[in-house]
Amino acid sequence: MNLFTMTRRGQARSRGFVLMELLVVVVLLAAFMIVSTQLFVLATRAHRDSIRRTEQIGRVDAAVRRFRADVWGASAASVTPDGDLHLSGADGETVWRAAPLPPPVMRGAEFGLERAAGARQADRASWKGLPAATFSVAGPVVMLTFHAAAGEESAAAVSDVMLHAGSRP
Repeated sequence: MNLFTMTRRGQARSRGFVLMELLVVVVLLAAFMIVSTQLFVLATRAHRDSIRRTEQIGRVDAAVRRFRADVWGASAASVTPDGDLHLSGADGETVWRAAPLPPPVMRGAEFGLERAAGARQADRASWKGLPAATFSVAGPVVMLTFHAAAGEESAAAVSDVMLHAGSRP
């Protein structure tokens, strides 16, 4: 062996990478990419679910606000066997219906509330993409109960007309 060959071999080893080192780097990069992709997917899904839930809360709030206003002025309230709420008042009859939505529906939200009021039920409103709902009446108190996967939540509304009619001698 001469001096020239040894130097050349030494230089070759110091300039390059061993195949094993490159494989380790590739495996680490792949693991990092898998973890970061999963985190990105989870963050995106959480953001989308948060937006959907916020929109649903807004729809529920709007429906409950209108529901309470209708019940406030009602002189009579009853729930039919098929689950519809009938409210009678000075403005005529108002019917509230909690019904499943026909397909295709939004993912995770399969029900809606419908309201029809006036002489010919011409004043209509609907709120889609809500949890399943039921109505119940106990004297001047009318309950709207939402049945979600996380549990039940109720909104109570009191009829001022029925409350004062019951308190008169």
